[in-house]
Amino acid sequence: MREVISYTPGYIYLRKEKLLYAFEKFIDLDVLDLKIIELFISSNPRNISSIAEKLGVSQQTVSYRINRLDRLGVLDCRAEINYEKLGLEAYTLLVTGSLSEQNYIEAIITPIPLWRYLITLDGYMGHVFLVEYVLPPSGVEDLKMYFNWLLDRNEIGSFYLYKTTEFFSTNINWDYYIKLAEKDKKYILDRFDWNQWL
Repeated sequence: MREVISYTPGYIYLRKEKLLYAFEKFIDLDVLDLKIIELFISSNPRNISSIAEKLGVSQQTVSYRINRLDRLGVLDCRAEINYEKLGLEAYTLLVTGSLSEQNYIEAIITPIPLWRYLITLDGYMGHVFLVEYVLPPSGVEDLKMYFNWLLDRNEIGSFYLYKTTEFFSTNINWDYYIKLAEKDKKYILDRFDWNQWL
């Protein structure tokens, strides 16, 4: 199961609001906290012994600090399933349709239990339904045939199917804040700047 779930830097993040709250309330985030968070992101977060070894501190210290950051709501972690390891592929489908037939269209574009989520959007394309499907590669052509059939029957306005790529989010500029914290912890509180943070 471990190889199916991957922990990558993009999936472990700090909540901006929680961190600002932490700084406003003067929660004691020191150099060690920042280094633990940095290694927590770049390493497997469950590997506390590796983080402790790299920092030259005890496992209990690392475990305590991670639990404290979690309790404060500063640190969140989530896992993303690696569908390729399961022999599946993720696709995003955009379908245009009428707002007056929203319930009907939602029902016909999610008839099989291979979809993960469905949202509706209103924008320059009109009323759009966005669905993410997870299915075996052999089922992609069947999915396209089904939506072409819906299109031919004028059940939907149009559809676009895209293979979903890997999720990515911006990593934090750790060096900037670790260097400030090494000078004096007050530098972090006085010079919190999101332009430098990212």
